Amino acid sequence: MEQKKYLGMSILVSVVVTFIGCIVVGFILRKPAPQVANPTPTVTMSDGFQSDVLTALSGAMSSIVSISANADIKSYVNDPSQVNGPTTVSGQVKLGWASGILVNKDGYVLTNKHAVENLQAHYQVRLADGHMYTATKIRLDPTLDLALLKIVDEKWNVPSNLSVATLLPFDQFASVGQFVLTIGNSLGDYPNAVTFGILSAQQKLLTINQKNMYTKLYQTDAHVSPWNSWGPLLDLQWRVIGIVSSVDATQHMTFALPLSSALIDTLIASIVQYGNIVKPLLGIEYLDITASLQAEKQLKLNAGVLVTSVLKDMPAAQGGLQNGDILMAIDDKPINLHFPLLYHLYTYIPNTTVTFTLMRNGQTMQIPVKLWQNWG
Repeated sequence: MEQKKYLGMSILVSVVVTFIGCIVVGFILRKPAPQVANPTPTVTMSDGFQSDVLTALSGAMSSIVSISANADIKSYVNDPSQVNGPTTVSGQVKLGWASGILVNKDGYVLTNKHAVENLQAHYQVRLADGHMYTATKIRLDPTLDLALLKIVDEKWNVPSNLSVATLLPFDQFASVGQFVLTIGNSLGDYPNAVTFGILSAQQKLLTINQKNMYTKLYQTDAHVSPWNSWGPLLDLQWRVIGIVSSVDATQHMTFALPLSSALIDTLIASIVQYGNIVKPLLGIEYLDITASLQAEKQLKLNAGVLVTSVLKDMPAAQGGLQNGDILMAIDDKPINLHFPLLYHLYTYIPNTTVTFTLMRNGQTMQIPVKLWQNWG
């Protein structure tokens, strides 16, 4: 009897508790949900960053040009009536488009050698404002796969008030991870097409063709189509840090040759003095000093280049450089992986005397060397 009474009370308590719980839940469900403000979306690019991009584009756009290549085409068409005989048909055919960079107030445009190497073609340059000019005095640099051409109007005068690009100073370099922009002539029909990315790597080895080996290229993930290449690689201060030289469309990689204002000034000075682009000749074989080379050779220095061979009857030999010398600087400008030896040499025209700071047998000394002219 007592067990039945206890069981009945347990059931009654359970029912009451369940009833009260239902009332509480119902009250909660009927209560209006608190008003929550719309959540702020995750910010991936701040207004300041967007402003930097737009400023960079507005500053650089007017110095970017499109280059068109046209060639004369002649063929003979047989008269179906066989009355007049063969007829000569002449005209022009468009060979392609490229991009370029205005780098000098005297009308010099920089592009890649392989973009304008057909010297039988006629090249025209279209500025960002739509004006078209004739390209003349095309000078090729096979060593760096660069070309400089000069634009003139119909009276063979250089256009006035040209907007030229701002180039990276000699003593500055781009850093991996920084944001970059490219501007080019996409598909030949869409000038000043812009892409965005980061600098993925530097000092990348890449063979452009069978003759040219670049050892210090920038790599970026900014998308560039084959028709959009040969334009500038820009930082967000709208400075040109490189020129797009190669595109691997399958791997979504773009490579650019580093540029500096000193390099471009030297190329133009070479044209003015010699009528062509010529490089200085030193006459050594060497290795860049890296951490592994320093450990292997037990070198005292962790930067510079190690001379492995001095070629006979060359400027270096005549100046007194020797095997085993470690070249530390040229004219007090340090040589390292960011500013390699060729980067320095290509800022000098031939017949210039430079002073090398070097270490020989643990002793630091300075040796002047007169650079020769290299037409290769």
